[in-house]
Amino acid sequence: MADKCESIGEINVKVDVEVAEAITGLKAIQREAKAATKALAELREEQEDLRVQAAVRTIEKALENSSADVSQLKEALREMFETISEVDADESNLR
Repeated sequence: MADKCESIGEINVKVDVEVAEAITGLKAIQREAKAATKALAELREEQEDLRVQAAVRTIEKALENSSADVSQLKEALREMFETISEVDADESNLR
């Protein structure tokens, strides 16, 4: 056992990796994520439209009633403008 041990200074490794399928899969996931984001934005818009419509109905009812409660009208208007502001902010964030 007169052999002298020496440390190995470098190791060269060649690795062949097939990434085409992984990239294709990631692109498919990205497309689905974009579609889901778009659907979510449309859902939010629908919800906001429904809130505005409800506020408009409240205002219309209050105006039809000769003894309209001004505080009800004020609250409905506040909610409607708040909703419109939220929709504007959401649309700005999506751009």
